[in-house]
Amino acid sequence: MDDEELLKEKLIKKKVLKAKVVRNIALTVICIALGVIVSFEYKSIVQQKENEQKSASTLTEAQDRIIELSAEAEALRQSKEEAEKKLEILDNGTNEEKIEKLQEENDLLKKFAGLTDVYGQGIVITLNYADANDVSVSISASLIQSLINELKASSAQAISINGERVLAMTEVRAVNNYLAVNGISLYAPYTISVIGSPTSLESSLGVSIKPKFDSFFSTYGGSFEVKYENNIQISGYSEELVENKTNMMFDVKKSN
Repeated sequence: MDDEELLKEKLIKKKVLKAKVVRNIALTVICIALGVIVSFEYKSIVQQKENEQKSASTLTEAQDRIIELSAEAEALRQSKEEAEKKLEILDNGTNEEKIEKLQEENDLLKKFAGLTDVYGQGIVITLNYADANDVSVSISASLIQSLINELKASSAQAISINGERVLAMTEVRAVNNYLAVNGISLYAPYTISVIGSPTSLESSLGVSIKPKFDSFFSTYGGSFEVKYENNIQISGYSEELVENKTNMMFDVKKSN
């Protein structure tokens, strides 16, 4: 084999090697490109599924809210019709009809004031303490008061703590290792029964109240539990006790 043939063979081998290198580089680039494409496609699919789940969740929440608002609108419409009927009776009804309607109004005011036994759907909140001592009860008293305020601001129509009815003038304060509610000593665990829209009531707790209780119980031990119930019974506040809380107040018109 002469020098010219050796040179040709070397050139051929060099070209083959170069072709292999180029092919390998091309395959590597293609694999990387495919990997990037697959990665983006996977992320896109995952994001799409997450968006679909969020959309479904948002749609469900919106539908629940529409149902709730529709119920409230219907309740307002019925209240308006009832008010118009009452005015008609008071303006044009017989004495017996007027007395009956005034009695109904009196009963309604007693119910609103918390003086009657009531029942209905709502939620029951249970506060379980690992150790209900002076410190834990004292710290939780302010949390319970905040909880009561949130429930009142929501759809709560009647509230009780361990069976003791919560009214406008009801105090919730810590005394040693127990709570004083309406002057009554209540010991842990505390069961807070609430009549109202269950979903609305639970929603009002999730933003600020429940996280605070979760933090409290993670430090002192215990649990914050919420459950729905269809038949919650709450006793009325004693009218005799109401007199003791109103005997220092006088009607402005009567005093003049």
